[in-house]
Amino acid sequence: MEGVTPWLTKHILIAVDLSPESKVLVEKAVSMARPYNAKVSLIHVDVNYSDLYTGLIDVNLGDMQKRISEETHHALSELSTNAGLSDH
Repeated sequence: MEGVTPWLTKHILIAVDLSPESKVLVEKAVSMARPYNAKVSLIHVDVNYSDLYTGLIDVNLGDMQKRISEETHHALSELSTNAGLSDH
């Protein structure tokens, strides 16, 4: 990695939104981390759905957020596994 001091590269944190571009971003970060044996972690950037649906009375936000959280966890695990990262 040009311009990066190897002893400073210990951990790369990647913010992903689970868009198709996230896979490319994770693959790039993993390829940057490997030469330095750096740790790679993913963090999911999410939308607060309660702010979007404040006017909807019939929507059960708790159930919706739980379902979305479970789907997000599954997608992050799959993204990590496909990139060769350990799931934690």
